Amino acid sequence: MGTFRVIVGMWIAPDLAAVRPVSDDSPVLNHDHFDAAAIAQALDEFNPCGERIRIRFADDTVDLATVRARINGTLSGPSDCRDFAQAVLAAASRSKGPVIKVRERWATLRPRKAQALAAPPSLLMFALYGTFDSTMIWLQQFQMRLRIRAADPMNLMLDGPGKGDLQGVLPRELSALFEAHFGFPYLPDCLVARLAHSRLPDWMHRQAQ
Repeated sequence: MGTFRVIVGMWIAPDLAAVRPVSDDSPVLNHDHFDAAAIAQALDEFNPCGERIRIRFADDTVDLATVRARINGTLSGPSDCRDFAQAVLAAASRSKGPVIKVRERWATLRPRKAQALAAPPSLLMFALYGTFDSTMIWLQQFQMRLRIRAADPMNLMLDGPGKGDLQGVLPRELSALFEAHFGFPYLPDCLVARLAHSRLPDWMHRQAQ
């Protein structure tokens, strides 16, 4: 089996109340200009877990307006934007370089303003490359660093995670990182979830039978 790939979605919350609007519209960001490779490196440094993995970010973000439209049903498609993640997974093995090129494919999934006039990012997606075990260990530790209680092994031995256990807390280190790249302050609320992955190891298929 080759390298395992898992696509991770990270929901972050722009603090719109702290932004001074420049017009009657929502604050906007030029999504054409952000350093996805630098964010990937920063997350890798934030979560050193001793596993050999590689992180690559998508070269685009899902903006706040799209996320809200998916959740309230005014834009068709899954509310967790899983179809965006499937596009990242498909491109993850073909796209070369430090970032995953999905911008053209994502453009077909949402009607929105030009990328230079989009709402601030609310959903970031990145791929983890490694063995199945190493990617799961990295992701679990990342979630625990964000104080997501659902990632705590104790939840598996008790009643399982509740809805509130999925909520994480963005540390100042990461909120400052995102503000520096996107030009907007971010609230401490965050969510992290697996949205897509490559073929599971054979032993997991046998176990499911």
